[in-house]
Amino acid sequence: MVLVFLLIGFVVIILMRVLKNDFARYNMDDEESEELDSDDNGWKIIHTDVFRFPPQRSLLCAILGE
Repeated sequence: MVLVFLLIGFVVIILMRVLKNDFARYNMDDEESEELDSDDNGWKIIHTDVFRFPPQRSLLCAILGE
């Protein structure tokens, strides 16, 4: 039980750091954001990958179906 709580604590700490940095970067003024690269990074790059089919869709279904 202690191990589960420790793992949950580690995951929460990591997520809070990542989210804090993302929110700080996205809430910057326009002058400050121009200094950064205009390319999106982090979760904005992969948020549409969830809805994309994998290249070997039938193979994936066969492996997961067993």
